[in-house]
Amino acid sequence: MKSQIFILLSLAASSYAYSQTGRVGINTENPQNTFHIDGGKDNPLTGTPSDAQQANDVIITNDGKIGIGMTTPKNLLNISKKGNTTGVVNPFVDGITITADVNSTGFTGSGFYLEGANAIAGQRLFKLNYTRNTAGNSFLNFQAVADDASNNTRQIMSVYHNGNVGIGGNPNTTPAAERLDVVEGNVRVRTINTNVGNGTTDRRVVADANGILKTIDNEDYNFFHSRLINNQTLSSDALTNTVLFGIPIATSPFYTYNTSTGILTFNSSGLYFITYQGGFSEFAAGTHLLLGIINVATGQYIGRGSNWSALARTGNVGQMSSYTTMINVPSSGYQVRFIAYAGNSGSAVLLANETGGSGTGNVTNLTIQKTR
Repeated sequence: MKSQIFILLSLAASSYAYSQTGRVGINTENPQNTFHIDGGKDNPLTGTPSDAQQANDVIITNDGKIGIGMTTPKNLLNISKKGNTTGVVNPFVDGITITADVNSTGFTGSGFYLEGANAIAGQRLFKLNYTRNTAGNSFLNFQAVADDASNNTRQIMSVYHNGNVGIGGNPNTTPAAERLDVVEGNVRVRTINTNVGNGTTDRRVVADANGILKTIDNEDYNFFHSRLINNQTLSSDALTNTVLFGIPIATSPFYTYNTSTGILTFNSSGLYFITYQGGFSEFAAGTHLLLGIINVATGQYIGRGSNWSALARTGNVGQMSSYTTMINVPSSGYQVRFIAYAGNSGSAVLLANETGGSGTGNVTNLTIQKTR
């Protein structure tokens, strides 16, 4: 009985297996290498099968390579969907090459699934493949998918061919635009507090309106500082004596200063610490000296400091006056101007610099710091 079964199997096999010059073919009389299975039994009797005909073939070459869906594998295991021809010529990786069409709909393409059979329901399948988005940008796709692979449940990460990496989001609508682009969620560095920085050399990290991280100068970024360049004659009408400071020595995107009008525009809401200093000359004894901050929109003071000078002042050494305050800027675009006043004589002078026995230097200036 055993011998009869063996004979029947041998006869059956002989009708599908063919040997040609040391090559074995199953369902083909035209094996392309050492062992060749033509799953669809549609290969030609001579010549090379077409890509469509190779799509259902499996081959083992004489150097140990395995091809699925192709007859000329370039790697140890070369898998091709629908007979796509691989572009690999000389691989630098000894392993697996998977060749397939890519599509932005469903992010199809060459890859594989990782399945945890005993994982929690809804978390059993993970998809890793190479695909592209609607803009045609190719990327390595990491996705959580339904347990039956019927749909994607979460975009985990996208590693683009240009080196950009996206975390979360939708590669079609929010592709990674930076080397690391966190589209969804927050970033946490658990051990950052163990790496203490250097306050004199390190720079501050900030995020712009688009969430892009940048560094800024740690000391100067919050500050605005400008000085009076030329002496300014003051009128007897305090509210008209807008001080015209020069081009800011230190500034940042928080501030915009117009040297022609003397109007300072705050480009961000918050609390600002202001120190305003002036040197007065050419006034009589008992003159009221005043430094003020005016809201441009209302024309009203939002802060002022004043004192009375018991002595008259003339020449290049003046009476110093200083005013410090904190103002709350309610919104971007808030505008102020700074005024100076020395009584009602209309002949006082606000000095840019003093020149005296102790030397020469600036005496009228403005410093602002954003505190939050």
